[in-house]
Amino acid sequence: MGLRRAAAEAGEILAIPQLHTTGIYTHFSCGESSDPEDRLFTQNQYDAFSQVVHVLEERGYHLGLHHCTSTCPLLCHPDWKMDMVRVGMLGYGQSMTAEAAREMDLRPIMRWCAKVVAVLDLEPGESVSYGRIYRTAGREKIAVLSAGYADGYSRSYSNRVRVILGGREVPQCGKVCMDYTMANITGMENVRVGDEAVLLGCQDGLCITPDSLSAAAEYGVNGWTTAQVSARVPRIYLRRGEIVETRTLFH
Repeated sequence: MGLRRAAAEAGEILAIPQLHTTGIYTHFSCGESSDPEDRLFTQNQYDAFSQVVHVLEERGYHLGLHHCTSTCPLLCHPDWKMDMVRVGMLGYGQSMTAEAAREMDLRPIMRWCAKVVAVLDLEPGESVSYGRIYRTAGREKIAVLSAGYADGYSRSYSNRVRVILGGREVPQCGKVCMDYTMANITGMENVRVGDEAVLLGCQDGLCITPDSLSAAAEYGVNGWTTAQVSARVPRIYLRRGEIVETRTLFH
């Protein structure tokens, strides 16, 4: 869309009497990329947005807050802050890459847990979950956990990720179900029904990162991983280790 046309269409919208404008913004399609072509594309996007804003303001429109950067563009183009920024994943202690998060000394604030609802002792050659994509190589112990893809624990994670349970990182196994997933706890005798498993986050020096989970999903990014946690998962908010609020978004 040409700049004149964009400004003209925006002007028509802003002229609607019932409309109260509080801000104007854009979003960059590849603002985190270091590729020269992508950087030029992003620069052109920024320039076009700035020019449209300038034209509208010259015509007397009051646009409110100007903003254009989310986490990744903010880190790559900090001079584009305008009136505000949309930090998104940065507020969760995440960045565009795990390396960038380490460089900034970011600390993840989110932990997602599930309960052990069953512990099964299986014989060699038994299959686990739908599609039989996991079969036991010998006698194995399997824990069933109370989280599945309806909670946002992606089916893409099947046989590809790890969870923290009983003080160890253990492999998830079998196809993730709607309400449950499974973990291989062979050799562990300390896991009981009711124990807590960490699907995402840290415990006792062990960490399951959003980046490690997103790597198991096609086109996954760490912001997608955290955004997938569904409304039926209760939210527990802590301040200095104390629970200050609990929310259940979906009943």
